[in-house]
Amino acid sequence: LTRGYALIDAPPAKVFALIDKCGNYAKVMPRTAESKELSRRGNVIVCKVVIELPFFMGNLTSITRGVHTIGPPFWGRSWKLISGTFEHNTGLWTMRPYRGDPSVTLVEYALHALPTIYLPDALLERAAGKGVPNMLRSLRKVLTGKEKR
Repeated sequence: LTRGYALIDAPPAKVFALIDKCGNYAKVMPRTAESKELSRRGNVIVCKVVIELPFFMGNLTSITRGVHTIGPPFWGRSWKLISGTFEHNTGLWTMRPYRGDPSVTLVEYALHALPTIYLPDALLERAAGKGVPNMLRSLRKVLTGKEKR
């Protein structure tokens, strides 16, 4: 399980607007080569995401079924794997006001993924140790223009 947290100087609904549109993930999330919304029925969204691996390893693809929650008190996206190059891929995003301040969002990201292809432990550790913080910094920069709070 990989988990990360970030504070972003933007309201939760604004942060969620980025997460809600999975077709834009390739524009705002590092290592995302392709992203596409396949369907949307109410709060259920099916997304395809392709993650770039180092050049010699190819890519990882997932098609997931996400359920979106539109707050208050929190906004979020939870997902489960439908198909792709994973044995397991579930996760969630949650966004809520930080300490009651509606202009600051506490973002939580959690992922439990197991690819079907072999990945060296060093690459998995790097993804967990640097990939999630880099992704959260990228979201902050897209929303506020700043990498650090």
